[in-house]
Amino acid sequence: MATPLRTAEWPVDAAAQRGMATRFIIAQDARWVQDVVYSARKSREASAYTALLLGHHFVRIAYEGAAAIRSGNPQVGIPVLADILKERFQSITARARHMAKLLDDKKKTNEDILAAIELALERMRGVFTGRVPRWLRWMETDLGIYQIGHSIVGTSISAAYRLGLDGANERSMFGEAISDVTDEWASTMAVLMGADLQLPEPQASLHLSAHKVIGKNRRSDRFLASRYEPKFPDRLKLLLLMIEGDLNCTRLFLPQTAKGHEDSVFRARVVTLYHSLTALKEVSKRHLSLDSSAMRNIRVLLESESTQRLLSQGGTRIRNRCMHYEIPKSVIPIDPDRPFFGIVEAVYPGATFEGFDRDVADVTERLAKVFSTW
Repeated sequence: MATPLRTAEWPVDAAAQRGMATRFIIAQDARWVQDVVYSARKSREASAYTALLLGHHFVRIAYEGAAAIRSGNPQVGIPVLADILKERFQSITARARHMAKLLDDKKKTNEDILAAIELALERMRGVFTGRVPRWLRWMETDLGIYQIGHSIVGTSISAAYRLGLDGANERSMFGEAISDVTDEWASTMAVLMGADLQLPEPQASLHLSAHKVIGKNRRSDRFLASRYEPKFPDRLKLLLLMIEGDLNCTRLFLPQTAKGHEDSVFRARVVTLYHSLTALKEVSKRHLSLDSSAMRNIRVLLESESTQRLLSQGGTRIRNRCMHYEIPKSVIPIDPDRPFFGIVEAVYPGATFEGFDRDVADVTERLAKVFSTW
């Protein structure tokens, strides 16, 4: 992985520093995706699930990175690379860009998002149920569950919803469309890897089979009936199942991709946890009358000091810099000798990268534990 310039080689001008840091961060994330994808090809088990579990992160990097490369800010935009990128992304990438935000999407209402999740479920049920004689229908399944050990790290419906795949189209869900999307990611990352104007060789340095992902098929109505709160509709249960999968994927699968890509994985962890917390905050607010043990535990965690730091104005600013690439004028100074270029310290006075990272790890573990008994 390419490393940042030494401090002595760093520009003195603040605007130039922000621009250079932006370009390095884009290149870091693109190289992380490239290494993950290439490394996954070495493992049959990993290759089958990597795109489904981490695809929404890949989409975020492709979309946000391309937007930065096209920036009119001469310190950030790189016209020669922008010319190489397609003028328009395929609709699947454009649709999926906001899927990582869960209920924190300003372009959609909560009802819009839950309705879209419900539609993905209905399409899956339409594809995989009702096709055999009635007396055999008890054997039908329409929900793929991906696990590491006993922990759910993702589902087929989550992947279909987030990647904009049509569950009613078997070709779209399980064949050519996944290849099409992967090809789009690969071509975009090949351009974004040059954002720091270095030309590293593609690598496959990661070992992604340490925690084996196992796929199981279930009947969604039966599976969801025993999950979470009995009064919750299936579409809300699927949102919670998505959050549970994200948290466990962050704990169990994502660390396998971190060696040499620590900053990129930090950004993925922050984005995942931040939007999980904001979604759960909204769920708690909408169901104040529920007083189950799990809901009480969720509320206690939401009110904890570490969670409050993550959701504070400073925490939100860190999330913004993990989600979006172009660094605004308010972010000063940039420190090339600090993790994430000192951005945590710059946007959240009094915080440190190490302390914020500990908060992310602590809250992720505690929240995943609540889900494991819900």
